[in-house]
Amino acid sequence: MTNPHLHNARTFARLMDSQFSIFRLRFGIDNILGLIPGLGDIASMFLSLYLVWVGIQMKLPFSKLLQMILNLGFDAAIGTVPFIGDIADFFYKANTKNLEILEQFDLR
Repeated sequence: MTNPHLHNARTFARLMDSQFSIFRLRFGIDNILGLIPGLGDIASMFLSLYLVWVGIQMKLPFSKLLQMILNLGFDAAIGTVPFIGDIADFFYKANTKNLEILEQFDLR
């Protein structure tokens, strides 16, 4: 039986990183929020902490939780660079990376 937290995490990661498509370029709410100067990347980062919470619920080791937090921090940092950060954000999908960490741990 699938972990209910993991099911919700999959839905959340898809919504944040790849729910929409234009010209075969996948993007999500994270990219849209990132276009709002200043607060967009911060809001996206706080929303994305949901996956860290899922990791806590799944009892991930501290090293994996730290890796997830660093993924979010890097995503937020690149998003603060005007224009280039918005483009880079289309390719660095922190929520998808964090979902992969959750899924790898769930397979154990």
